[in-house]
Amino acid sequence: MINRLVTLFLILIITLTGCSTASDNVATTVADNASETTAVSTVDSTDMTTAADPNMTTVIDGVGREVVVPKDIDSISALYTVVGHIVIMLDEGNLVTSCSKGLKRDKLILSMVPEIENIYMPKDGGNINVEELLNSEPDIIFIDMSTYWDKTQLATIEKLNIPYYVVQFNSIDEEIDLVEDVAKILDQEEEGQRYVDFYKETLAMADAVVSQIPEEDRYRVYHSVNEAVRTSPDNTLTAEWLEKAGCINVALGQDVTQDEDKYYTTLEDILLWNPEVILVNESDTYDYIKEMKAWQSIDAVKNGRLYLLPTGISRWGHATSLETPLAILWTIKTLYPEYSDAIDIQSITKTFYEDLFEYDLTDEEIAKILSGYDMRKAKNLE
Repeated sequence: MINRLVTLFLILIITLTGCSTASDNVATTVADNASETTAVSTVDSTDMTTAADPNMTTVIDGVGREVVVPKDIDSISALYTVVGHIVIMLDEGNLVTSCSKGLKRDKLILSMVPEIENIYMPKDGGNINVEELLNSEPDIIFIDMSTYWDKTQLATIEKLNIPYYVVQFNSIDEEIDLVEDVAKILDQEEEGQRYVDFYKETLAMADAVVSQIPEEDRYRVYHSVNEAVRTSPDNTLTAEWLEKAGCINVALGQDVTQDEDKYYTTLEDILLWNPEVILVNESDTYDYIKEMKAWQSIDAVKNGRLYLLPTGISRWGHATSLETPLAILWTIKTLYPEYSDAIDIQSITKTFYEDLFEYDLTDEEIAKILSGYDMRKAKNLE
């Protein structure tokens, strides 16, 4: 897929003489609350008999359920935004007939598939509007964990007698599994493999650089996720990619408060951790931390090492972002420029969207993505 990325990797290997690429094996981790969701029943015996039907496709969703869907999919309800991104990446964006509000907020997605602006929106951050959902006539529904945990909503979904897939991933391996599942459902395995190849090539490139950075030179990093005190603790995809980027995550091993799939700390703890670097994935939160007096004593803010992550189709490195491999390379390039001469983040960014989304970014669009500003509509979709 990514000839240019492979070339960059070869240059990097030559530059970093003596370096060796570590294994790509990634330990699969599951959030603490997963134990409640994994012990679920699979489809009944009637559905099991359809699994052998050549006109049906079978996958295992994020909570271990067997999901059987027809091979000919004409309509998808992407009630979890990342699934909309995956379907569009697989060149099947026309099949998305309903979605959550998040997909309609992504300006880059709307440039790629303008029709998204006019499809049904059964989910606006709260309960699912069943009438709106049924109007889209979906062949399969993708839901998030908050919907799955809500027994009333789940019962409503089950009564529709439409196959539904529960999306949950907490590691790089599980994110790749999700892409492979959606690709299998849409009979687009080859397109899905292009993304997997890019991800693995990126991890190899990142490892080649990070392995050369002495432990004592690696930065202690606090990662702000959407909100100032929401962060990335153990057993999360965000914690995993931070490690891949050579960061020492100050939230690891700390007591945090869990609210479903979100994790919170306190400003008092952040002051005690005193990170050398703060990475923020939301522009309003970045401006808040930069301006608020209470944050000014932290080394990261005092020393000008407060950074806003880029935003493309999503916030790079967010827990549900397809652009996590880009977040890894951007972070390495930003924090360790002396070790990463061979990483051309502008070129790799352009290649990612061109090769995987068939979208040719302008120089202006690349600059806006890397700035992290003005890539999402407001919550009222204005």
